[in-house]
Amino acid sequence: MHTTFLTAFLMLFGWNHSYHLSVCEINHIQQEKAIQISLKVFADDLEEVLLNSSPNLPIDILNSSDDVGIKRLIINYVNKNLSVKVNGKYIELVHIGNRLKEDVMVIYLEGTGINKVKEIEVTNSVFVSSFNDQVNIVHVKKDGNTKSLKLDKNNISETIKYE
Repeated sequence: MHTTFLTAFLMLFGWNHSYHLSVCEINHIQQEKAIQISLKVFADDLEEVLLNSSPNLPIDILNSSDDVGIKRLIINYVNKNLSVKVNGKYIELVHIGNRLKEDVMVIYLEGTGINKVKEIEVTNSVFVSSFNDQVNIVHVKKDGNTKSLKLDKNNISETIKYE
């Protein structure tokens, strides 16, 4: 659903978009004692950030998103810029895979061993040091209810508390 949102914006503004946005969906799956995460970013923004951090490497996400070296760069970048604490403890996020869908790179992660969620703290600094106008929308779904956060360079972290 949110990929469609990003794609619709891109179609309105063409390939060179004038805004910077990511959408992160975090879903607590009680029966699996896990959180599943999908992080959606514009592929051209991701490519620009990776090129700036690794200027000597040939990076072409749209044409070689399955490249092992590019996957490693993506994993390293996401690990440095996205973290989740559940009940005050950092959750190890395991990279499940990536999928290029039109102009959007979807990055899948999972954290396990999560019995009960009383609070969840999300830190998302994806692209904020590269784009002054970067906005990171985070949707957290637990027990069928969704709460949303808007994070940016002035506020990269927030906590949601549950009763």
